[in-house]
Parts: sequence; structure tokens; C-alpha cells
Amino acid sequence: MNNYADVHFVSFTVQPLNSLLRQRYLEKRQRFLTGGESCIQIWDSLSDPLSVDFSDKNFGSLYSAIQLHDKRIALGFSRAVVFIDHLSFKVLATVPQPRPSDIWTIYQLNNRSVITSSSEGYINRCYLKTMKLECMLETGVNIRQFLQLQDGSLLIASTEKYIQMWDIQKLKSKITDLHGHSLCVRQMIQINNSSFVSSGDDQYLIFWDIPTRSQRKKVNIQCQCWKLLLLKDNTFVAAGANTAPSFFNINGENVEKRGVTGSSYITSACEFDKYIVCGANSRVLVLEKDTGELVKEYTKNMKSFVRVAFNLQ
Repeated sequence: MNNYADVHFVSFTVQPLNSLLRQRYLEKRQRFLTGGESCIQIWDSLSDPLSVDFSDKNFGSLYSAIQLHDKRIALGFSRAVVFIDHLSFKVLATVPQPRPSDIWTIYQLNNRSVITSSSEGYINRCYLKTMKLECMLETGVNIRQFLQLQDGSLLIASTEKYIQMWDIQKLKSKITDLHGHSLCVRQMIQINNSSFVSSGDDQYLIFWDIPTRSQRKKVNIQCQCWKLLLLKDNTFVAAGANTAPSFFNINGENVEKRGVTGSSYITSACEFDKYIVCGANSRVLVLEKDTGELVKEYTKNMKSFVRVAFNLQ
């Protein structure tokens, strides 16, 4: 494997969180993060969030983010993977990509590394100790999401209308291709040990049986589905992206329409207390979990799609 780039450490100043008491308060409060383009927002309530702008750093557009096991936050920009502190939100390190590309997914593989996707078809590994980036796998497809199943296999959703399945231990060997969608596959989520669900632009949810690698059920939800979110009660929500996003409660394989609100394309979502927080085009929507009704709409400093929404620890 060839190392793509060395780490570059940078200095960065954001609005300070001035006191130790404030830091301890934030550690105890339930928080979530949203973000898109070159800016992130940190929320500890539904009031106005703390905003951190990276537009002067030439990182490109933000597509994905996760919180690591050590609580650092990894941000997947089009030009770099950026690591920031979870309390001060200062940049700790940045690892440039070899070429600008959409990092739709970033995932912590183990305590030593994270892996990222590329719209050019690469799965890249970033080592957390050395901050070296290397190519792990070339898939040949425009990757929209990847998902590691509990059995260790790696699923890759793409614009090619099918899902690739790879052995995570032997990444040079593809297990199979899963066919069933007729347009771009955008999202996948594992719902139990034996099944996962996929969605995309063809308006179908497909329930897959993992042991047999076959379809169990195919449901037309009559809207494009750009986000699947597993809830704490083990049901999940599908967020649509037509003229109005539709929300569906899926319990097992029973699909029930949950509510419709607004006219925004939903690209991210997380669960917060009794609400579902959705990232959309130039706005964050806060919805009642039970009904899907809109309770808050936030648009301040939102410049583009809010592609990131997840809970902080």
C-alpha cells in the first residue's frame, strides 16, 4: 500500500468555551452535532447552537462525521479528514485526501484506524497514531455509503444500482453483488443479526436476509429515501426526499406512514430526546418523534445541505 499523505498540524481559533464549569456542563448534557458545507453546529438544547466555521481552512465541503472511541470528532471533508476536540472543537490534525472526493461515510474500524469512502470508488484507511492515509480497497463504483455488518462483512451502496458485499478481513475478495434496486442506492441499516434494509432513489425499501443474501421483502414508500435512522426502541425511520419528506415507522417489516412536513430534502438525522433532528437543504428541522410534526426550523448560517447529524458523547 502507498501512503497518500502525511499529517499536517494546524492552528485554529473558535469562539472559546471559557470556563471549566462550562466544559463539565457540556460533558454531562446530551448534545448533538449538525453540519454541512464548511460549518458545524453543536447543540446542547433546541436553542441556537454554537457554530464553528472552517471556510478559511480550504477543507472543502463536509459530507460525513463520527465521534471516535476517545471522543475526538472526525470530519470527512472533500479535501481532508479533519480531527477536532469534542469540547473546544479546535482542529487537532488534518489528513489531506490525495484528490478531492466526496467522503459520504467515515467509520471507526478499530482503536487504531478509521476508514472512509470516496466517490471515486476507494475505501481508504487512516491510522490514528501516525495519521497516515492509505488505499484499502478499490471498488470501481461511486460509493454513497458503506456499512460493516455484525458478521464482519462490508456492504457498499453506490450509484450503480446494486450493493457490493466484501469480506472485511480479505478485502481483495468480493463475496457477491446484491441486486434489487433500479436507481442509486443511498442508505443501508442493519436492524438485527440476520437482516438489513436498503433504500435509494427508486422509492423502495428492500429487506435483505444476511445468511442467504437474498431479498425478504420489497416495499414501495412512494418517495426517494436518503436517510435511514435506527431509533432506541429498535424501530427505524425512513426520511424521504421528494417535494415533501415522508417519515415511516418500520417495526420488523411492517411499514406505516408517520407524517409529512415541509418541503426539504432530508440528508441526515439523529434522535434527540423525544425528537428527530433532520439535516435538510439549508436548514435543520426538529420533528416530534411520534408524529413527525415540525416543532422547530433553524436556518441561521445554513449555506447548503446539512449532511451530518449525530449525537455526541
